[in-house]
Amino acid sequence: MTSFLAFSGSTRQDSYNSKLAAALAVEITNQGESAETLNLKDFDMPLYNGDLEAESGLPEGAVALKAKLSSADALIISCPEYNGFMPPVLLNAIDWCTRSTEGSPDLQCFMHKPIFIAGASPGPGGGGRVVVHLKTMLSGIGAYVSPFPLTAPAAYSAFNETGEFIDEGMRDRAAKMMTGFIQFTKKLV
Repeated sequence: MTSFLAFSGSTRQDSYNSKLAAALAVEITNQGESAETLNLKDFDMPLYNGDLEAESGLPEGAVALKAKLSSADALIISCPEYNGFMPPVLLNAIDWCTRSTEGSPDLQCFMHKPIFIAGASPGPGGGGRVVVHLKTMLSGIGAYVSPFPLTAPAAYSAFNETGEFIDEGMRDRAAKMMTGFIQFTKKLV
């Protein structure tokens, strides 16, 4: 069985992107695969600073997050759009997770890993700009990014109180995209 790990680039309590990541994980498990979710707020990491890294090494939160990312066969990242770009918490996590305990680059938790990108936003673009930036970044560090991201516009009305898609068309689209991502992943792992 292939293992999928889904998470959001947001730590906001009622995050649309956390709901989207969880909904995509449900679609993965509905198709008989293993999917786990995590929250970046559970991994304490200061802002990345090379001097801090040289002085203290990787923070415990980065070591733990790297281990979780490395153990999964594939990742699902749902990213909010902050002024057209990814939020600092996600960028910081990626920066720390691409460092080694020896203070040198280490891309092993992203290199050759299938990754599906999604974005939810209150606006009509649904996070379309940020998925392009994130895809560029992850491809640049060796990830196999699925060519078709999922965006959820008008995210304030996309989910019910239990985090499920309200719109049946969106749920069907997400299910089909997860079927495609499972197939994409199985060809690569």
